[in-house]
Amino acid sequence: MGFALAAVKIICSTIQFKYYLEDFKASYIIFFVSLASGIAIVLLTGIMQKNRIAGATMKEIFQAMFLTILVGITLSYSFEQAWMYSDVSISDRIFTGKMNYLKTYPNSATKMEELRKEYLQNRNAKPTFGNLTTGLLVDIVRYSILGFIFALILNRKKTGATA
Repeated sequence: MGFALAAVKIICSTIQFKYYLEDFKASYIIFFVSLASGIAIVLLTGIMQKNRIAGATMKEIFQAMFLTILVGITLSYSFEQAWMYSDVSISDRIFTGKMNYLKTYPNSATKMEELRKEYLQNRNAKPTFGNLTTGLLVDIVRYSILGFIFALILNRKKTGATA
């Protein structure tokens, strides 16, 4: 299931990077589709684990989910980073999309100036191991929190009339 998660996230990233990077609204839609698909795959992993092992504990359910998260997020994150470093125009296109989006807001001049300063500062920053791993770890933690919540939900005992 980790490979399925990676495949979905890589497909969404490819569509976003190739066609919709300058359209900020479309990028957000693709991001949320990717996120919702990822959540669905993680939840499906937990359900499959619960059905596979009769009386599966929360630990066993979460372990299956975490393995899916670890494999899927690591593969998709690696793909995204490789794409970003191979396509030098990507940061310019993201900046253009954000600027176009801000132009639709009234009195957005200050926000546009802040974005321009942030862009120039980030453009000159060199990638470091810490920057790369921080993004990966943040994604893993976000999905793991959801996985833990799903494991709690899937592990709850149904209360029924047992007399």
